[in-house]
Formats: sequence, C-alpha cells, structure tokens
Amino acid sequence: MAVKHVIFRISLPKEKPGDDKRTLTKEIISAHIALAETFFSTLGSLRPPGFLKRILKAREDHFSLEIVAHKGSIFFYAAVPAPWSAFFESQLHAQYPEAFIEEVFDYNIFQSNGVIRAALLALRRESFFPLKTYKKFEVDPLQAITNTLSKVSSTEGAAIQIMLRPTTQAWHRKGLKVARALKEGKKFSQALRMARRGIFAHVMWFFLEGMHSRPDKAREREEAPRLTPLEEELMRNLEEKSSKAGLETTIRVVASSTKERAESLLENITNAFAEFSVYEYGNSFMVLRRRNPFRVIRDFIHRNFSSAHSNILNTEELASLFHLPGNWIETPNIHWLAARTLAAPVNIPESG
Repeated sequence: MAVKHVIFRISLPKEKPGDDKRTLTKEIISAHIALAETFFSTLGSLRPPGFLKRILKAREDHFSLEIVAHKGSIFFYAAVPAPWSAFFESQLHAQYPEAFIEEVFDYNIFQSNGVIRAALLALRRESFFPLKTYKKFEVDPLQAITNTLSKVSSTEGAAIQIMLRPTTQAWHRKGLKVARALKEGKKFSQALRMARRGIFAHVMWFFLEGMHSRPDKAREREEAPRLTPLEEELMRNLEEKSSKAGLETTIRVVASSTKERAESLLENITNAFAEFSVYEYGNSFMVLRRRNPFRVIRDFIHRNFSSAHSNILNTEELASLFHLPGNWIETPNIHWLAARTLAAPVNIPESG
C-alpha cells in the first residue's frame, strides 16, 4: 500500500536583513549549509522500526527531498508521510526560520506528448567510503546542480528526488574497522578485506592470530609499512564519516521532453554529481540506467523507497547534496519568496 504523503513547497527570500554579498566568504557559505546538516542530524537520530516490525509491516518513515524544474522555475519540495508532517515542518523551521513552508498539491513534470528518461544514482564503492563534502568546496556545490536545472525550458520538466529513511548504526562498523586496521599498520587492501569478512571469518582470524607468539607479533608491528599521506587522509575521512549520523538514501533523476532533449537533460543533471567524487581512496556516484525505465518512473511518482538501490550517506554528505539556496546562488529561475507572511498580532479584536 502506498504511503500518503504531505507535499510541502519550501521557499526562502532572496534577500534578508543584514545580507551583504560584498563580505561573502567560504565560512559564510559553510555556515548556511551546516543548517541543513543539523536538520539531517535530527532525521538521522530517529530510530528505524525493529526487525519484526519491518517484516510484518511496510515502513512509512521515508522522506523525499526534491529539486524540481517545471513551468520555467526551479522549486524545492519535500514529500513527508502524513504522521511525520508536523515534526518535519517544525524541525525545518527551527533551522530556517525565514523559510515559507506551504502545503501544496503534487506537481507534474511530465509532458502529455513527451518522452521520459530516468536514472538512479548509487555509490560506486561501499557506503563507508566518503564523498567530497561542502567543507572542501570553495563555492556552494548546489550551484552546479541548479545550473543544470536552469536549462530546462517551460515546456519541459526535470526532477532530482532524494529519498531518506533512518537506518541502524551497524553501517559505522566497517569504516571504523578499516581505519583501525590502517592504524595498526595494515595495507589498505588488507584493511578492506578485514572489513568485508563475515562473523565466522573474524572468529577464525582471531583464533589464528592468537596462535602467533608475542615476539612474532612484535616483529610484525615493527615491520609494518608506514601509511602513505593518502592512506592517512583516508583513515581520517573514514573516522569522520563514521562519527556522524547516517541515513539510508535512494536518489533518482527524471527528465521529460522530446527524446533527444530528455536524454541530454538527464545526462547533464547526473553529470553534475561528479563534483562530489573523491577518486583516490574515496567514493563517487555512478549512474544506473534501466533498459525499461518504467519501474524507476513508477517509484518516482509514488515515492517508493528502493532498498535494492540504496546507500548510506552521512549528514554532512546529504547537506552537500541538498540544502536550501543562499542568496549567493545566481542560478536564474529559482523560485524565491517574494514576500513573507507574518503572524497576526496577539491583540487583534475578536469582533467588530
């Protein structure tokens, strides 16, 4: 049974009191994006249902964050399961008090005589390998994504859908195992094999390790190769990624236009995610295309979470992918809030 979602459209004012673009710095941009990271930390702190509940009942705790280009504008949407809508809205307002969050009818990016193209984005390596995050960018990474969406005309449509749901803390362990093994002097390939072992293999490994004499172990530690600068950086990044809350994530990209344009739009949008790649000892996105995209399109429309194509991203990575735009984003066609709605005064007359 499909989950009933409440659709929110989220808008920020382009200019706010106190804004001064002349003093814009990397620190100001990072502080703005960090608001989204705090918001994702709140979602990441939610506990997923227990094992038996997951078997007996379909999960209803997945949220969808969407950047959508249709009718000539770029909008930011959130689709939230009805029971979680008040919680979601309050937590988002806590970080973005100037945001205007309005409940709207669902949008439709599909053209009646158009062609639809769709793809999934998945991590190329295991989830514990880190992506490049906003803290290592000199500019706002959202700019590259919105720039590709600005090329969508008023007669076309495109959307980036990021599905999220809470996950268990077990995902932290593999990354920490690799980091620990690197600290002990293991080569990267050895550390990775150790992290991928099952429980039985670990028991056997500890048993065999115990058979070594203490002098042998001491000699192995002395002969352990020193880590390269890249391996030392990887060890730090693994520990940093594993130290933050994570969310299970499914990412879809959909475009609707003529056949050639839909293909071009889909390729341009997915290529924009290459900016998050860490090619050496890190992670990157790969594009998954299906010969028949019907299932991806259906899951996009119904906002179904796809466990088969999910990865775990931590809060810092998610904030890098999705956050509300700052006024330094010069992408044309973003739907900014033209005027704010203020609450009625407390002393308003009740009659007359």
